[in-house]
Amino acid sequence: MAQEEKENKQAVSGTEQKKEAGMPAIGESGCPTWDSLGGNGGGDMLPFFSPREELKREGFKVRFLSNGPRRETQNRFKEDARDLWFDIEHQGETYTWTISQISLLVELKRHEPLAGKEFEITLVPVDEEFKKDRPNYKGKDRYQVELVSESGSLSRASPPAAEAGSGPLPNVVVEEVVEG
Repeated sequence: MAQEEKENKQAVSGTEQKKEAGMPAIGESGCPTWDSLGGNGGGDMLPFFSPREELKREGFKVRFLSNGPRRETQNRFKEDARDLWFDIEHQGETYTWTISQISLLVELKRHEPLAGKEFEITLVPVDEEFKKDRPNYKGKDRYQVELVSESGSLSRASPPAAEAGSGPLPNVVVEEVVEG
């Protein structure tokens, strides 16, 4: 029986938590995947938001509590995918939503900064018009993101987990949609 040696590897550059006061500027969220989309280049733990297929097809509303993701981690199902962690409000409750679907992230990136914005998000089949505009898109479904409302300031304080920057959160539920 062969014995494996476990090796600790240093995290990829850009995954470390920022300890600066205040919010980072646009393009400096600390999440390289988020920053590269669509342009140039210990506290209380929040429950995780994990909408099921039925809810995604019906559409649901979420309000983003920060301008961008607060964390980026490697997706546990797909080695080359990244999960971006957003603090959101859904039906009056505060959650962390981990998103790895590029089609959803690209749509959200178009509305940056996100803080205080409420969106209706729906998973819809790819139609001919969408395929015509994006011939390289391989998926059968895509996310449609529509701005519902925008408030200059949030009615709630930022969730503690967003500021804590502490280690991994327990009970992570990662949503995975196969686009293709």
